[in-house]
Amino acid sequence: QYNLGFCYVGGMGVEKDLNKAIKYWEKAAAQGHAVAQNTLGKCYTEGVGGATDYKKAFEYYKKAADQGSDAAKETLKKLGN
Repeated sequence: QYNLGFCYVGGMGVEKDLNKAIKYWEKAAAQGHAVAQNTLGKCYTEGVGGATDYKKAFEYYKKAADQGSDAAKETLKKLGN
């Protein structure tokens, strides 16, 4: 699901569709995929696919960090959390 999301972002074998990409990343994140959680944190921080949502971004970064994601830990550190 995580990889399929990137296929939709880049139009690799499928038509580009950012909303579908985010939906697949959300499915992967719900199953505990730390990289998908971190990716969604970035999406919500940057407003990819819609408006920014810092609360959701923090929640996804926190989930990823709790699973050991160094990238998410670093982002939370930069945010002062």
